[in-house]
Amino acid sequence: MSLLEDLHEVRRPRPTGAIPVGLLGLPERTVKVHVTASVGPRWLHEVVAGLERLRPGRCEEAVPEQVLVDALYALMQFLPPDATAPDVAPTGNGGVQFEWHRGGWDVEVEFHHRDAHAWMENLGSGERSSGALTDRLDDLRATMRVVNSY
Repeated sequence: MSLLEDLHEVRRPRPTGAIPVGLLGLPERTVKVHVTASVGPRWLHEVVAGLERLRPGRCEEAVPEQVLVDALYALMQFLPPDATAPDVAPTGNGGVQFEWHRGGWDVEVEFHHRDAHAWMENLGSGERSSGALTDRLDDLRATMRVVNSY
């Protein structure tokens, strides 16, 4: 089954306009989700392929389905549609991490059940910013515009 092609039930947070409410500790509800392969940002297919490899039953460091869905939903909230796809990796403790290393920047966003953190570093100036995704969302959006201008 594919996150892109299959209609399936997943635990999906109610939309907040910013990030998944599951990451904010608010109640979740079950809905049917279907994403078609012909729509979406240019990075979508590469990211979904990376997330597919982390689904339960597909690798030793499988990530719970809800974390994968929350991570994809949150990524759509801060990553420009024309951006470069991140590297996708398991965190080793049931989470998923997106990473970008380009244009003199290191950016990492890590998702766990009900928890998400962002870390950004400008390698030229040494300037760093990190914290809960809910607190760093505006900084992350601005940084991703810079990172993707290279």
